[in-house]
Amino acid sequence: MAAQPVQQAIQPTGAWNLPRPLGQQLPSHGREPHPLGEALAIHFPPQHPQLDQPDPVGFNPIGRRCSLAKALEVVPAAELAAAESPIAHLHVKRPPKWQAAHCLAGPGQGAFVLKQGVDRGGFPVLHRRILPDPMLVLASASPARRRLLERAGIAHQVQVSGVDEESISDPDPAQLVQRLARAKAEAVAQQLPQGSRVLGCDSLLVFNGEVFGKPADAGEARQRWLQMAGGWGELITGHCLLPCCQEAADGGPLLAAVVTRVQFAPLSAAEIDAYVASGEPLQCAGGFALEGRGGLLVERIEGCFSNVIGLSLPLLRRWLKAPSSC
Repeated sequence: MAAQPVQQAIQPTGAWNLPRPLGQQLPSHGREPHPLGEALAIHFPPQHPQLDQPDPVGFNPIGRRCSLAKALEVVPAAELAAAESPIAHLHVKRPPKWQAAHCLAGPGQGAFVLKQGVDRGGFPVLHRRILPDPMLVLASASPARRRLLERAGIAHQVQVSGVDEESISDPDPAQLVQRLARAKAEAVAQQLPQGSRVLGCDSLLVFNGEVFGKPADAGEARQRWLQMAGGWGELITGHCLLPCCQEAADGGPLLAAVVTRVQFAPLSAAEIDAYVASGEPLQCAGGFALEGRGGLLVERIEGCFSNVIGLSLPLLRRWLKAPSSC
């Protein structure tokens, strides 16, 4: 007796039942395989004019793609019995058009804007447009601050302000370092094109109510260390970030003073003389460099570590991440 041909029935919902060849039979869950193989259903979105020529379907969110396989899913026929609409639905929360999404993902990556739209298949699509990220300009001649930015992976340029620090004074140390930082940033900003983002910093050490900047000479450095050895001081760094857009500039620059407490080791006169002879104390506010030989002379710190070196990286991260800064 001749075998009856197997007929294919086209579902009204757009699904095709295609029997597998005998060599591709796969056992089902707890059931015996059908002699002719278990049928599969291939579902095409109904908006395509021809079932055998689907339009390309794509979705491009941030960073990844949804391929055509996502739009043409292959599932068992029993799961499509009640299907009346396309299987592949891409649920996208619709933001306001050209809504800015600011981020700090790494060097040279700044803000971007998202624009919503639809593709030829009617699926929502988000297009990303990268906004130019203005280069951060460091208004400081400090090699320590430059190294902090480099090691943190923050792209930047350096331009010395040339501000006469002796001409600026304030009885409050926290206000003084902020005024100095702002003066440096504004002096450099005047030499740059509009839209530049400038960071100014200035540091000093307060010990027993006395303000210590850079020592004038080796004798002053030695005298300060004789006082500081075994005691506690406060390293204060003023920060000023000038924004890069007019909208943020209307609100003024970002200003902050970060305080870190430092405990110095008890030192002998010979140890102090050896450190002063290295020349390092003459190059740093407070007469010591935590990242250099002076790190051996510090017992402990309380607060931001990088602030003692010259700028607070946590503060800068928050500023650069904020929408108002770029």
